[in-house]
Amino acid sequence: MKKLYLLIAAVSLITLAACSSKETKTEEDTDLSSELIDTIPDPRNARDIDNLIESYANYVNGAAEVADSAAVGNEEAMHEYAVDMENAHRYSVKLFQFEDSMMTAEQVSRRDSVTAKVCRVAI
Repeated sequence: MKKLYLLIAAVSLITLAACSSKETKTEEDTDLSSELIDTIPDPRNARDIDNLIESYANYVNGAAEVADSAAVGNEEAMHEYAVDMENAHRYSVKLFQFEDSMMTAEQVSRRDSVTAKVCRVAI
């Protein structure tokens, strides 16, 4: 079981490294992001974690739906895409604040599959 958690953790870290932005954020950007992330409630039980993962997936799916329109310059789609990706990022940061041991293997797997989809949508 520990090997499974280690494997999932390794895949998670690799995915995050591959998806991470190479831009340097200012201190003001970091403060704003921290404030936004703090508005997402901390999960108290497995159902709360499931709800966080579901919200994360919904924002990613929303971004995926408008990605093609945004790519061709549709301004409304570009705005919606940016908002959905920012919200997805907020949920991702919140979910990765918790150790994998706080989640079931299914939750970790689901979180990681949504993270992989973020990478595909962002590219």
